[in-house]
Amino acid sequence: MTYDMQRQRGGVGRETVEVPLSVGQSSLFFIHEMAPESTMYNMAVGITMRERFDDERLRGAWARVWARHPVLTGVVRAGAGGYAQHWYAAEPTCTVREVPGMDADELTRLVNEDYSLAFALKKEAPARLFLYQHARGSTLLMVVHHMAGDLTSLFAVCEDLLAGHREGAAEETVEPDTSYARYVAHERTFLESARSEPMRRYWAERLDGCTFALDVPGASGSTVAADAPALARFTLPRPLADGIRRTADDSGTSTATVLLAAFNVLLHKLTGASDIVVGFPIEGRKKPFKRTVGYFVNSLPLRTSVAADDRFHSVLSATHAALVGAVRHQAIPIPAVLSSVSPEVVRAIHQVSFQFEPERISHGARMHFGDLGAAQLFGHEVEAVPIRQQVGQFPLWMQIGEMEGALQGGLHFDPARFGIEDATGYVRLYEALVRDIVADATACVADLGAGWTGSD
Repeated sequence: MTYDMQRQRGGVGRETVEVPLSVGQSSLFFIHEMAPESTMYNMAVGITMRERFDDERLRGAWARVWARHPVLTGVVRAGAGGYAQHWYAAEPTCTVREVPGMDADELTRLVNEDYSLAFALKKEAPARLFLYQHARGSTLLMVVHHMAGDLTSLFAVCEDLLAGHREGAAEETVEPDTSYARYVAHERTFLESARSEPMRRYWAERLDGCTFALDVPGASGSTVAADAPALARFTLPRPLADGIRRTADDSGTSTATVLLAAFNVLLHKLTGASDIVVGFPIEGRKKPFKRTVGYFVNSLPLRTSVAADDRFHSVLSATHAALVGAVRHQAIPIPAVLSSVSPEVVRAIHQVSFQFEPERISHGARMHFGDLGAAQLFGHEVEAVPIRQQVGQFPLWMQIGEMEGALQGGLHFDPARFGIEDATGYVRLYEALVRDIVADATACVADLGAGWTGSD
C-alpha cells in the first residue's frame, strides 16, 4: 500500500501528498470534529533563553523543519476513501512578538493565550511557532496538534529547530521525510491481515465487563486562575525514590510499575472501586521510525483488581501482569478494537492516565511542570514556561519523571470536574501511600495511607 502523490500545487509551493489518517489520527480527528474549538490536544514546548534569537534565522530554520517533516503541513480533507491528510497544503506559521517591557508573569499569560488558540484542522497546518523578544532574552513557544505528533516528535522538531537556528544554513533543498506515510501503510496492512485477530480477541476479553467509573465523592470544579496550570505538583525525594527502586528490584518489576500500582491503590481509595482501569500511553515506534515526526501513541488500558484486603505485593503483581500482557499486544491501536466492546467499556478506559518518563526522556515532565530551574536542552540553557496544557480525554492524568535521582510528579486534572484543592489532596495521599509501600510492600491495602489525615 502506498500514498498518492497529487498532481497539484500545495499552499507552500510544493506538490501535495495525500496520506490516509492513521487509526490514532482518525480517533483524534473524530474528537476534534465534535469540539473543534477545544484545545485539549494542543501540545507545546515553551522555553526561555537568555540569548536573543535572530528573527530571520529562526524563520529560515522553521521553514526547513516543516519542509523536512511534512506531517506538520497537513490539512485534513474528505475524499472518496474517507478523511486524509494533505501534506504541503498549508504553511505552519511563525509569529514574532516584540515585548521588551513585559515582565515574566505577563509573558506567561501571553504564552498561554497563544497556546490556547484552537487549530482549524480542515484549513490550516497543525503546527505554529511563536518567538517573544523581551528584555531578558527570547522565549520560544512551539504548539503542535496531537494529530501531527507525540512527545518524541515534539522534541525532535525542537531539536531540529534549535540546531537550524544555531547553524544558520543558507537556502537549500530539503528532502522530506515520508516515513510516517510508510508507517500508516504498514498499520493498515497489519489491521487487514489475520495477524491482528488474536490481538483483537485479547483486548475484547481483557476489557469485557469493565465498569470502572471516576466518581470521587466531594470533588468540585476548579478555583484556579484561567492561565494557571491545572496541575498539582509533588516530589518524591531521592531517598524515597531509591526505596521505590529497591521495591521494584525485590519484586522483579520496575520503578514505573511500582508507581503505577500505588496509583491503582490511590484510585481504589478515592472511588471505592475494585475494578480499576488506567490508560498507559506508549509510543509504538519501531526502529525505522525512531526519528519520524508523527502520531505513534497507543494508550494501553491496564485493568487491575484492587480490594481493601489485598496485600500491596499482590496488587503490584497484578499490575505487572496487566502491563506485560498489554505490551505484548500493543501492536494493534486501541481505537481499532473499541467497536467490539460496549459503550460502558469505552467510557471506562478514557478516564484516567498514567505516564512515567525515565531520566533520559524526562523533557515532557520538565516542560509540563515548569519551575524546575535551568536545564540543558539541545545545547541551550533553558527554563520551561509553565503552560496550562490540557489533559485530552482523561479527567485525571498522573505524570512522573525521573530527574537527578528524584521523582518529580504532577497530577493534571480537568478543572470542570476537580479543583486544585481536590488534586492537591490526592497527591498528598499518593505520597503517603508510596512512603508506606516502601516501608512494607506486604502491607494491606486498607492500611496503606491510613496515617494520612488530609492536613499532612
